Amino acid sequence: MRILFYLPVVTPWWFENIIAHFIRKLAAVAEVHIIVAPLWRNTGIAPENLERLQDLPALSWHIWDRDDHPIIRSDAASHPDLMDLVDAIDADITLCRSADLTATGQFPGEVRHIMEGGAMPLSGASDRVVIQPALFDYGVMPALSSAQAEWLDHAFTPIWDRLDARHGIDRTADWRERLGLPDHGPVIALPLEYMHEENFYARYRRHEQYADLIRDVATQLPDGWSLAITNHPLNELHVDNSALHAAIDDLGGRAVLVQSSGIGGMGTLDLAGLCDGILLENSKSFAAAAFRGTPLYRHSSFRTGAWLNSYESLEALFGAISRGDAKGPDRADAKLWFGYHLANNIIDPDHAATDADVLIGHILNPCDPMRWHAGIDRYLEEQREQVLC
Repeated sequence: MRILFYLPVVTPWWFENIIAHFIRKLAAVAEVHIIVAPLWRNTGIAPENLERLQDLPALSWHIWDRDDHPIIRSDAASHPDLMDLVDAIDADITLCRSADLTATGQFPGEVRHIMEGGAMPLSGASDRVVIQPALFDYGVMPALSSAQAEWLDHAFTPIWDRLDARHGIDRTADWRERLGLPDHGPVIALPLEYMHEENFYARYRRHEQYADLIRDVATQLPDGWSLAITNHPLNELHVDNSALHAAIDDLGGRAVLVQSSGIGGMGTLDLAGLCDGILLENSKSFAAAAFRGTPLYRHSSFRTGAWLNSYESLEALFGAISRGDAKGPDRADAKLWFGYHLANNIIDPDHAATDADVLIGHILNPCDPMRWHAGIDRYLEEQREQVLC
């Protein structure tokens, strides 16, 4: 078997903590090629990132260090030499960290994307991932037999019940005042995605700047309604948020930036349980809406699971909230999806049980009940370790 790791937008952290584990494990059973670029905008790798794999001399490295290497992050299909290299490798499987679907859509063999696997409120390691055919298909799962659904329900119910107990919402608390929101009128949540220049996946957003998104949504917000915005934690650490703050200030109290979770603050998960609706693009915060049963509108070119009941437009969502008949994700379907996602999809790259066979199974068999028991057990094992620590 020949496997290609195609990594134009991998960050050094992702390479060290996720991709290197996958390379090491798959190199034991396959011929492995790696296409990667030098560092630029914190994507690509530096020589020191290769050191942890120097004991694997059989790896075939293709360092795309030409002067025009920045372009392969977004328009690799315009590089005939690069596409010829991919064709020459002729991989059976390509594992990608790439935001360029035009290029990867032309690759031979099975093409999969390694993406973040987090789904709040499931807690776990920050480097849990999924291997999937698309970038941001959210809430999608195959039709399950009644026996499979019953197994998942039985295995996941204790975890679901603990999540319910741990993340209960006090809806009588004076949360509006605490967050600086008006004391009346519907509240719409808007969780922001990562806005740093290293995030090439941002090309699938509606607006290049979130200040423009906020102004756009505010023009459609009915009178007396408020917009509660939660920022991505990495934006707080690494991004200049001055334009975001200015856009919110310009709205004169119709929008607030919710203080980060902590003393006096609130995270997206809690806000989703209190607001009247939530607006999403490709944020993983869809899981918060799913867990809370919050009515939502997702603006995305990627697939959204039908059970999430995403409205087809902002106007449709706002209209349903105004009438009092807004419908959120079905609770039983949400429980089934969370159980399926945990049991079937989540991969811990560094876990001793995550060997080459497991990885190839995730690639070639997107749904495999034979791995569900191990998926549930790994999560329970991790939770026990956290308690002990």
